[in-house]
Amino acid sequence: MNFLVGRVRGLTFSAALPERLAVATVAARLADFESARVVLEEPVRYQHDR
Repeated sequence: MNFLVGRVRGLTFSAALPERLAVATVAARLADFESARVVLEEPVRYQHDR
């Protein structure tokens, strides 16, 4: 999340929030939880080639 810190400083709401909370807010907004859930529900097949 360190790469978000510099980007968060330029946002208007970041002045009203502690840096850590502002970064967490942006990270949560950027996260695509629905797509992650769909991918995690897909079947997995492991293949080991020797």
